[in-house]
Amino acid sequence: MNESLLAWNEQLEQAKRDLALRAKWIKRRTELVQEIEHQRREESYWSERLASEQHDVERLRAASFSQFVLQLFGKLDEKLSKEEREAAEVKLKRDAAAAAVTALEREQADVIGKLVEVEHAERQCRDLLAKKEQWIRQYDGATWQELEAISAEIGQLQSMKIEFDEAIRAGLEVEGALGQAEEKLTSAKGWGTYDMLGGGLIATAVKHGHIDEASVHIHHAEDALRRFGKELADLNESHDTSVPQVSGLLKFSDYFFDGLLADWAVQGRIDSSLESVRARNRDIGRLIGKLQGEKKQLEGRIAALNDRRQEIVETYGSR
Repeated sequence: MNESLLAWNEQLEQAKRDLALRAKWIKRRTELVQEIEHQRREESYWSERLASEQHDVERLRAASFSQFVLQLFGKLDEKLSKEEREAAEVKLKRDAAAAAVTALEREQADVIGKLVEVEHAERQCRDLLAKKEQWIRQYDGATWQELEAISAEIGQLQSMKIEFDEAIRAGLEVEGALGQAEEKLTSAKGWGTYDMLGGGLIATAVKHGHIDEASVHIHHAEDALRRFGKELADLNESHDTSVPQVSGLLKFSDYFFDGLLADWAVQGRIDSSLESVRARNRDIGRLIGKLQGEKKQLEGRIAALNDRRQEIVETYGSR
């Protein structure tokens, strides 16, 4: 066994242990920040309560009409004792919160110190793996070819993931435009109902304004839908996937606008157009969901291949 490989493997094991510790201390540091903030809020709350309780005690001790009345009926000592006891209880809680803050801050400083000890673990792992890869490349062609094959597959899957991301973005743009159209048509429907009940010229004008705005969003949705369709076609062509196409949705505006603008005063046209928009939005939502599901599977495959490649390099020379 090559001595360099043995030494690198020992160093790598130590670096991996340090990495595990680093993750542990980072997690604890985050928890401590939250715990310290909570205890500081507790300390502040009980400090305010203590000031209030002490004020009550001082008020009873000071010469006042209240003191005179309580003393007259023999209740002053009892009332004073009660207020002093409540103040003491509040002080205990304030002191406990203050002590907790001090202890947690001390632990925080300790954790930060431990993090400093392992701060270079990630870089050490990376450097050691790079050294081992270079050694494999020079002296073990078969293993290097295996690593290269895995790298090539990862690259192909990452390229595919980029195309999924682009398709999802295009789909979300369609969804957004249809959502805005739905919002405007819903408003038009409401004003249309009001118009039918005698809302007058203002109701008619507002309704028509919402329909005009909805038409702008529908045109935007159709443009975005074309881009979405192109992204899906590219995805299927370049990667032989089975992602559904949107050809049946591409001429959506043809029947959306059919009769709506020519007969825009008719409430039924608004209702049917609104339902049409909602139906198309559901279709797009299902497509986006399928894309996101396939992208997640893709990310799982990439992660598994990365793990496999790293495992080969990490364990090389230790068998």
